[in-house]
Amino acid sequence: MMKHISDEVANSFGGHELMMTKEAIGSIVGTLEHLHLCKKDVQDKQLLDILISQTGYLTQVYNLILHVCHSAQEPKAKLEAYMMHTNNNMTTFGLTEKDPSTPIMTLDQVDDQIVSTALLSHLKGIATILTTASIEATHPVLRRLLADSIHNIIEMAFEIYLYQNEKGYYEVPQYNSADMKQLIINFGLPIQTP
Repeated sequence: MMKHISDEVANSFGGHELMMTKEAIGSIVGTLEHLHLCKKDVQDKQLLDILISQTGYLTQVYNLILHVCHSAQEPKAKLEAYMMHTNNNMTTFGLTEKDPSTPIMTLDQVDDQIVSTALLSHLKGIATILTTASIEATHPVLRRLLADSIHNIIEMAFEIYLYQNEKGYYEVPQYNSADMKQLIINFGLPIQTP
């Protein structure tokens, strides 16, 4: 069913920003569809709780973007901050010996690592496209909504990263202390603002 959009609303946006917004909406829709497809394969209750929470949040972002596109108005509902479902913000550093990673060949091989890896990849893509779309947006309400969504998507990706790191799915190498110190020294010192 096609909703009538007035000329006033349609002419409130630039063509390029609507094309970029279409890409952002498509990324969100693809992620939501993937989450629904994979939910049945999740074994870990912690991961399932994260998926349910993130599905709800992405649905809220999707609905708010569509509201602005259909009305060119500030939505009555405000975008809330995403709250992670973990108190652990600590990364475990180091690598462990593992079997080489290869693609799955059958659906019965889908597990929590595959689901969480796919979700993290989706969230990275959404954050990237929202950044580009918000920079391209000429409509102030749409630009703010897209931009305000980015840090929340980053929090969601960080939540998945922490889950994966805790389970050993996402390992983070670290150089020796001397090399780490030298890298930081090479950043230079803060400068005075003009």
